[in-house]
Amino acid sequence: MSAHVDPETLADASGPSRILMVDHLAACPACREAVARFDPSLLFSLLSRAPIPERILDAVSAEVSHAATPAPARGGAAWEAWPGTRRAVAAAVAAGAVLTGLAAWMSRGPAPVLLPVAAVPAAAAVEVTPDAAISQVVDMTVGDTQVVMVYNGKLSL
Repeated sequence: MSAHVDPETLADASGPSRILMVDHLAACPACREAVARFDPSLLFSLLSRAPIPERILDAVSAEVSHAATPAPARGGAAWEAWPGTRRAVAAAVAAGAVLTGLAAWMSRGPAPVLLPVAAVPAAAAVEVTPDAAISQVVDMTVGDTQVVMVYNGKLSL
């Protein structure tokens, strides 16, 4: 059994065993190199050992508390004073939607005439044109659809 950290075990570890492995990783250059080769993102676990200043923790706590506090009701006292106002606004919005839909429906004009499409026999063709360079142009045509691609087999990504 090795005293070094196995990167795969670190990736799956949690709790106290992970904390011990991260502590070892911080002190052992050989383990950091092995972990970086396995999965460089595992090195972010070393950030868990960095102290966080008290002022940052207080600021984060204040922001979380502020975000968790419910917002006051919109509209204020005037909105609450006249309960019928909500119904009137809702009715006005609904009437506007109905009138807009009616106007659009009335201005649509006659239905379009659909003409039959002549039956075109399905045809497929592929043409490969090698160029003097490494790339090739591939021209594929199926019916009325044509796709042209430039292909480079020696390109390594």
